[in-house]
Amino acid sequence: MLIDSHCHLNQFSFPPPSFSSSFFDSDIPAYFISMSTISADWSVQIEQTKKNHNVFCGLGIHPWYANALSFEYLSELESLLKLSSVVALGDIGLDFPPPIKKIERYKLTFLVSNWN
Repeated sequence: MLIDSHCHLNQFSFPPPSFSSSFFDSDIPAYFISMSTISADWSVQIEQTKKNHNVFCGLGIHPWYANALSFEYLSELESLLKLSSVVALGDIGLDFPPPIKKIERYKLTFLVSNWN
């Protein structure tokens, strides 16, 4: 079984319903968790899950875009998270721009080393 646990399928032209079987020419089942970065992605992500049994979604706001939103979006997000096709909350934004990448890498290393 193949599972892509973090992809952005909404950033491409919507694939045909059989994209996973044509993409992987084998008997290996493939599943995808397509992550959102902005609230406008949410409906696209949910529609993709309706058209493809092997696509699930993670809904959220990338931190780069969080300042542009009001708290009203949180109640919409909370209600959408109850859908069975939504299996994750994210994108949490661990892709840092170059100026802060080194600092954030140290923070992540510290966080992981102190996880337990």
